[in-house]
Amino acid sequence: MLIAAVLVTVHLLALLTCIVFLAGRSALLRPEVGEARRSFGPLLRRLDRIYWAALLTLGASGILLILFGPYGPAYYGRNILLVLMAVGWLALLLQAAFATHRLGKIMHGGIGSDEASFTRLRSSLMAQGHLFGLIVIFGVFLAMGYGRL
Repeated sequence: MLIAAVLVTVHLLALLTCIVFLAGRSALLRPEVGEARRSFGPLLRRLDRIYWAALLTLGASGILLILFGPYGPAYYGRNILLVLMAVGWLALLLQAAFATHRLGKIMHGGIGSDEASFTRLRSSLMAQGHLFGLIVIFGVFLAMGYGRL
């Protein structure tokens, strides 16, 4: 039970860290910030690293919770919500990789460093936030025992 408690704590801390740093990345790309956001390059890269570390910790702790949590893998084995969460995670990782790549190009003054590129990147980050919400809802339902086939 101690392992499960530690895993749940790590999982929730990683979840909250992801949400906070995703919001921070998005806030620094707001149109009101204007040209000052180019000077935020090192800060955005640091936020990006922390976000990725929290995202990977969240995924790893979720997998460990399925394997070693209080219910065990047999409980989750025939659950359609687990499939939906896996698809959501794949989409989230692809979306996050795209945003990180675009952010690097924009901050180095490469192709697409105009206002429209910042708007597209911010939209991408907002899509990540909404995808996060769906995955969290699926996770809550999964933990409550819904979705069993």
